Amino acid sequence: MNRTTHHLMACLALILFLLTSGCSWNTKYARLKPSSQNTQKVTIDALVANWENYVVHYAGPSIGSASGVIFDPKNDNKTLQLQKWYPVKDQQELADIVRWLKANIRFEPTLYEIVVADNQVFGYIFTPWSHVLIKRIDENTLWVEELPLPPIDYGGGGVLGGF
Repeated sequence: MNRTTHHLMACLALILFLLTSGCSWNTKYARLKPSSQNTQKVTIDALVANWENYVVHYAGPSIGSASGVIFDPKNDNKTLQLQKWYPVKDQQELADIVRWLKANIRFEPTLYEIVVADNQVFGYIFTPWSHVLIKRIDENTLWVEELPLPPIDYGGGGVLGGF
């Protein structure tokens, strides 16, 4: 191979590396990490049982058709600012929301940790969505956008009405 080919291959390798690792350098946004990947393995049942240790909100049109539920620990200096999320009133309401989320077997919810670039955990979210827009405001504050409506299967192999 000639010198030009070597330079082209090196440039392509560098571009590929930057494309695959570029997101990990981004400190403006938080990401969702499945809680099951953590060695401490926080569960949704444990969060519901200890709900008084969290500021808890849900997203969606109603308790019976929630898109997700979010847990912001009370005893840390971190805050989740929420857009269009509704406060959970009591433990029974939280249990109902979780039960309805689990009932949708086609779109099973997952418990995620909300983490920033240095792997600090800001809270937890239980939702069937695998992506949520979460922006870092400052060192101790994340802004969490509303979730889309819960996924719906209209039949015919389509989701949300698509075929």
